[in-house]
Amino acid sequence: MNIRPYLLAVTVAVLPVAGMAASATFDVQSAANSTGGGSGFATGFILNTGDTFSWWTDVADLWRLGSDPPPREGNADGLAVSDFGNHTHVDVSAPYGTLVGSIGGSFMALGVSGTTTAWGNGELLLWNLDSNNSDNTGSIAVTISTPAVPLPAGLPLLVGGLAGLAALRRKKTSA
Repeated sequence: MNIRPYLLAVTVAVLPVAGMAASATFDVQSAANSTGGGSGFATGFILNTGDTFSWWTDVADLWRLGSDPPPREGNADGLAVSDFGNHTHVDVSAPYGTLVGSIGGSFMALGVSGTTTAWGNGELLLWNLDSNNSDNTGSIAVTISTPAVPLPAGLPLLVGGLAGLAALRRKKTSA
């Protein structure tokens, strides 16, 4: 049995997966995803401590926290009106309206854009940092990306596929 076509098929299937980056854009709601009564937006990105990820939003993308004058709206860096100061939630303190992330129950201020390493293990949730979500409106589009998995991380997949092919060949040869 000639395994070259199978070897080529396994290599072609594994190499792109081993080098692909993940990226997705989410619409984080000011009210539904507020730390003040909502729930975090589940991104589906499962991270481990030390994993690198990036995020970015449009600085002109605004959400609104409350309806009382003056207008309380801001981008992912928080409210433009400084009268409200910082809000503390669990282990993060940042301006009201800041985009924050949580992993495994631990929070970190994210803001408009950046790159960081995961500070815990679990799914990345996105939040609007606020104390009361009842009069919040709007949303902010957030793009999250993770870097490509280095090729050495794909090596076990390749080796496993080759071992499986070798086992199939031995089984056919002995039959």
